[in-house]
Amino acid sequence: MDMETTPLPTAQDLGLSVTLPFRSKAPSPKSDALSDVHIRFSELVNYVGEVLLTSHLVKELSHPPDKEAISINLKSKRNKSIVAPTIELQSGEWEKLSRNLSQRLLFSSVVHLATSYEIFLAELIEDVLWRNDEWLGLEERQLTTKEIFKLGSLEEIRLKLIERKVLDFAMLSYPKKVEKFQREFHVGLHHQTLPLSLFEVHDFLEVRNVIVHSDGYASEQYLERMNGYKQSTLLKGKYDTLEINFSWLLTFGQQLISLCNRIDDEVSKKWRTTRNSAT
Repeated sequence: MDMETTPLPTAQDLGLSVTLPFRSKAPSPKSDALSDVHIRFSELVNYVGEVLLTSHLVKELSHPPDKEAISINLKSKRNKSIVAPTIELQSGEWEKLSRNLSQRLLFSSVVHLATSYEIFLAELIEDVLWRNDEWLGLEERQLTTKEIFKLGSLEEIRLKLIERKVLDFAMLSYPKKVEKFQREFHVGLHHQTLPLSLFEVHDFLEVRNVIVHSDGYASEQYLERMNGYKQSTLLKGKYDTLEINFSWLLTFGQQLISLCNRIDDEVSKKWRTTRNSAT
């Protein structure tokens, strides 16, 4: 098969219906942090949808009923002189390749989703600190005289203090972040009216760490950290890996973005932010 000249069937040709659940824009009014996380989530779900659709189309084209193998010739449209490689898939090999690609896609999507949520919290804190100077006076680690003279202007000093606070927050474990948010900003990140519990989000973030550090296989450290919750975790045992389930992932993503909406709303009720300063 020549992937350059053979037309791909459309989703309608194959009877597919693709629904992407995230909006491309955050609801208004919004903070910059909430707008950013909506954009990141939308990019993720669109990317996942496109890859899954493409995977399905190629899989359909890779199963001619009268052949045991299929050859895919990869050509460059920009440079015709490039010698293109040919991939030959024997009958049954596509399923293995498809599963491996799906696993990679799921892992990268979990990492993207978890990191986007943490960036949202960090950006929201930064937003509050920029508009509520009284919090900078509570900085426990004050700048030295040498640092002050090196920075020069009051604006640079202010920026340095904010960067330090945001970095200190980012380095905490998730339960400690929740405690700090409650203690300093008087906003609970998890309670009965919010869509996700502390355990559910903490488990998801820990699975991201497991994916990054041990390719999705449950580490002893992960099992030990999550054991205290006495609840069923996403990874069950040392040699288990995360189940390929994009329906679960997108549903969790919708719940996570709902959590971001609620957190942003509650913070704006207590502090000056981009959200309430724009109204």
